[in-house]
Amino acid sequence: MADAVDQIFGKKIRALRHKSGLTQDALAKRSTLSVDAVRRIEYGAFSPSLKTIRKLARGLNISAALSDRGPRRSELARPRL
Repeated sequence: MADAVDQIFGKKIRALRHKSGLTQDALAKRSTLSVDAVRRIEYGAFSPSLKTIRKLARGLNISAALSDRGPRRSELARPRL
């Protein structure tokens, strides 16, 4: 069974992907992940490692900066320049 945090994270990734105009296949290629991994993350069926989160951030062209309190909302949505 998926954890609530995984489901929330997956919904956020899906929303960011849609906002970027990417398909799951395109995000997978840009993130060097499998389409199945992207799909499982978006559905909250998989808890991604920090390495995978960084790959997703790179694919979405956003920052995955973490502080001791975790990522701020503005950091998750801020495009990298």
